[in-house]
Amino acid sequence: MQKTKLIIFDYDGVLVDTFPLACSAYYAIFKEFNIKTNFSTEQFKDFFEVNWIKNLAVLGISEKKDIEKCEFIFRSIVADPNRKVKIYSNIEPILKQLKNKGYKLAVLSNNYEDIIKKHLQKNKVLHYFDKIADVKYGLKPDTKGILKLLDEFKLKPDEAVMIGDMDGDIIMAKNAKLKKAIGVSWGFHNHKKLKDADVIVNTPLEIINEVE
Repeated sequence: MQKTKLIIFDYDGVLVDTFPLACSAYYAIFKEFNIKTNFSTEQFKDFFEVNWIKNLAVLGISEKKDIEKCEFIFRSIVADPNRKVKIYSNIEPILKQLKNKGYKLAVLSNNYEDIIKKHLQKNKVLHYFDKIADVKYGLKPDTKGILKLLDEFKLKPDEAVMIGDMDGDIIMAKNAKLKKAIGVSWGFHNHKKLKDADVIVNTPLEIINEVE
């Protein structure tokens, strides 16, 4: 088996706690489209799919103009400079350890590059990453983005691992035949939805022992 050379992180729910922001964005969408919901926190987490277009489809939003309106609402909320986004506890020391061990680090997200970079910079961890790959790479769980990322690093699938908090991250990693798909339990999806991961970690500190 090849040695791991690239560690790919999802952004939302893995590096940073964006669940409150995501809820705010969807509540604004519910209001805009007069959608009645009464989600509990767990129901909200269960509702989320890695492909946000599918989330909108579940809500009955599928026309291009309405999707574009939702995208505008989402960006206006998550890009609001008055809203703070914090990285999860112990993420920074793990990133530092991984870099010191010689791994390349990347982010692959369905979010937007400018927003990702802004929040990682504010939390003083952007410099650990060799590449930020956003929604322009293709919506997960499609493998197009991860294969493009591997091509840019000139690596084979079995030289990379994926760390994600949603079943779509795991599905993508499996379909792309990555070396390992690591699920994290502190993000959006629970153990049950992450059941196909090669391993599920419960704290960032566990990552260091699971990337090989």
